[in-house]
Amino acid sequence: MPIAYPYIRVSHDDSKKSGLSPEVQFERCKAYWKYRLEPQGIPLFESERLYDDAVSAYKLQLRRRKAGRRLMELLQRGDHVLLARVDRAFRDLHDYTTTARLWQSMGVVIHFLDSGTDYSTPEGQLIANILAVVAEWQSRQLSERGKEIAAHLRKCGRPTNGAKPFGYMFDKKTGCWVADEEEMALLAEIARLRDEEGLSFERISKAICRDIHECGPRCNEMMPRYKPPWYKQKTARAYYRWKEMLEGK
Repeated sequence: MPIAYPYIRVSHDDSKKSGLSPEVQFERCKAYWKYRLEPQGIPLFESERLYDDAVSAYKLQLRRRKAGRRLMELLQRGDHVLLARVDRAFRDLHDYTTTARLWQSMGVVIHFLDSGTDYSTPEGQLIANILAVVAEWQSRQLSERGKEIAAHLRKCGRPTNGAKPFGYMFDKKTGCWVADEEEMALLAEIARLRDEEGLSFERISKAICRDIHECGPRCNEMMPRYKPPWYKQKTARAYYRWKEMLEGK
């Protein structure tokens, strides 16, 4: 017997606040199923929730997402897939066309609730194709805009992820990030120890704790329960960021 599978995805917290929360998507799918598919005797799959949280449909194909992969495993010939919107499952045109053709060969019907169409008719396929193209275009636009903003922030010495940038400190008077001469000198020293003396990031981290922060014995006692001020991973990030700064990135 065919089964109707609701697939739900949110990419970030903003999706949850913009009328696309998992609960809203599921209720839309359930209402559609009750009106269109339940009268045909097709049950709704509710034993588990096929839900991908904080996953980009533009960067990760459906079959590579946890819930998307589970959906692909469950589908049998004649089943139905319910999507609140096309972009809940697809924001990459190649992913959409490949998956849609596979499902079509299996006799699986895709229902797009936002347009009120399904993939079983030529008209439904046309509308779905247009929506998939628009979804990918929107993602590309957002990606390019994000890259432009990040590049501008890096050029201004400002963080791109909310974290304090290496070599800078926040000036409360001006509300801007300004160069921290002491930390800049520290970054240069990290690069020297790495490039000229060939030290590992772990040894550089210990050297910083011992010589610069003067907390060698205390750091050794605290580790591994507590990370020292300049732990290995942070030292490595600082080194590569210093290299980017020298290249003007």
